[in-house]
Amino acid sequence: MRLWIISVIKQDKRPSVRINNPDVLLNIHIAQTTCTLSLDSSGESLHRRGYRQEAVEAPLNEVLAAGMILMTGWRGECDLIDPMCGSGTIPIEAALIAKNIAPGVFRKGFAFEKWVDFDADMFDEIYNDDSQEREFTHKIYGYDNNPKANEIATHNIKAAGVSKDVVLKLQPFQQFEQPKEKSIIITNPPYGERISTNDLLGLYQMIGERLKHAFVGNEAWVLSYREECFDQIGLKQVRKFLCSMDRWSVNSANMRFLTENTKSSRARKRAKRRKRLKENRLQDSEKEKSLSHAAKVSSNRVGMVNPDLAERENTSRAEKVMTSKAATEIESHGENSAEEEIQEGQENLGEPGAEDSEEGRGIG
Repeated sequence: MRLWIISVIKQDKRPSVRINNPDVLLNIHIAQTTCTLSLDSSGESLHRRGYRQEAVEAPLNEVLAAGMILMTGWRGECDLIDPMCGSGTIPIEAALIAKNIAPGVFRKGFAFEKWVDFDADMFDEIYNDDSQEREFTHKIYGYDNNPKANEIATHNIKAAGVSKDVVLKLQPFQQFEQPKEKSIIITNPPYGERISTNDLLGLYQMIGERLKHAFVGNEAWVLSYREECFDQIGLKQVRKFLCSMDRWSVNSANMRFLTENTKSSRARKRAKRRKRLKENRLQDSEKEKSLSHAAKVSSNRVGMVNPDLAERENTSRAEKVMTSKAATEIESHGENSAEEEIQEGQENLGEPGAEDSEEGRGIG
């Protein structure tokens, strides 16, 4: 490994250097036998957009939130909902994407503004150019059950200038109801790493229950860390993506769920089946009526042509009906005789009577 030594000319005074906010920032990266020296043009990390006034515990990284939204393919075509919005990061990033607002416009400054060759006029022209921005005709909804989080989100949304596009409401996920318009859910619920909960798996079961019954026909994207959490949601995972998020980069996953209610799906299939059976019965009934009408017409014609033949056919029909009734009576008598024989056999063996045996079977 090579050792790089930077010598400084000895002076009477120590050079004035601000450690926290220097005018020029150099980054040195050493990997095995390679050393990379770079001039930092950004200054403060670019994921810090500049609109965040306050934050709740373990806030979502702004860049990760934007990446999640872009990954879904959503660009403002419908309403977007974050039912666990915390400090409002996902709703704010969604509003910026929907309106095509540059994410860095809220920053206080960049490191390159202190460079000797910085062109301030060119930068102002680029900074103030909003020709690529667009109108957003839908709404973004952010819900949370924490009053403090709701207050913080309100301040952050105002700082980002998207108050008219984002609607905040103090509401737990358990009270989430089916939206009237087509919508998409993008959310980052707790997963037990930086924010703990008493019943983590129960939380994800509740999320699945709400998605099944109150978000039918839409898509939901959920960012979480644990595979067992996704299993508790109980919905078909359409797509799975690995996302980089601090030290959990390998296991963090963004899941897309189709929120098709399986019960509703089965109910629709049963309704279609019943409708098909009803249509078949109607068709059969119409055929029977048609055949019966044709038979009557034929019989009337035969009666008019040959009265003796018509009388013989009527007599034959009457005999068939009498025969059928007699057979039914015989069959009924046979069943009664069988029951009497069984009862008699039970009495001979000292078993309980028929009335007790029915009660024992749960009939009485």
